[in-house]
Amino acid sequence: INLTNLTRSWKPGIQRDGAYAQTHPDAFDLHYATRWPPLTYLVGSIPCALFGPLSIWTTQLTNAFFSALLALGVVLLGRYLMSLTAGFWAAALVLLTPPAVASTWYFNLDLPLAAVTIMGVYLLMRCQGFTSWAPTLAFAAWSVLGLYTKPTYGMYLAVPCLVALVQGL
Repeated sequence: INLTNLTRSWKPGIQRDGAYAQTHPDAFDLHYATRWPPLTYLVGSIPCALFGPLSIWTTQLTNAFFSALLALGVVLLGRYLMSLTAGFWAAALVLLTPPAVASTWYFNLDLPLAAVTIMGVYLLMRCQGFTSWAPTLAFAAWSVLGLYTKPTYGMYLAVPCLVALVQGL
C-alpha cells in the first residue's frame, strides 16, 4: 500500500489494483508508514511505476537489486579477507542458499537488510579502526542508508563498530 502511494506521488497514473483496494479505498492511507523505512520504497517504486503495484516483477526487480548488492558486498568482503576467487565462491553460496532464494519471492525488509549489512561490514573493515578518514566517511554515509533500510541495521553493527574503535585506539 505504501509502495503504491509513494509511486503515485511522482507517477499519478498508477491505478489501485485489486478488488480489495477498489472496495476499500481508505486502505491506501499511510497506516503503516513507520513500519517500512523509505529506502526499500524508493527502490521498489521504479519497478512499481513500470509494472504496477501487484506485479510479480515489482517484487522480483526490487529484490534483484538488493541481491546484486548482497553479492557485491560478499565479493568485496571475500576479496578483502582472502581473494577475489573466494569472494565469488562465497557470493555464489550466499545467493544459492534456500532462505536467500525464498526471500526474493516476497517484498520484505530482510533481504535488503542483509545486503546493506554485509556492505556495511565491508566498509567498516576498510576503516582500519576508524583511523582512515575517507573510508570512515563512506561507512558513515552507508550507515545512514542502512538505517533507512531497516532501523535494526545499527544493532547488527554495534559490536563490530566497538571492536573497530578499540582497535583504532
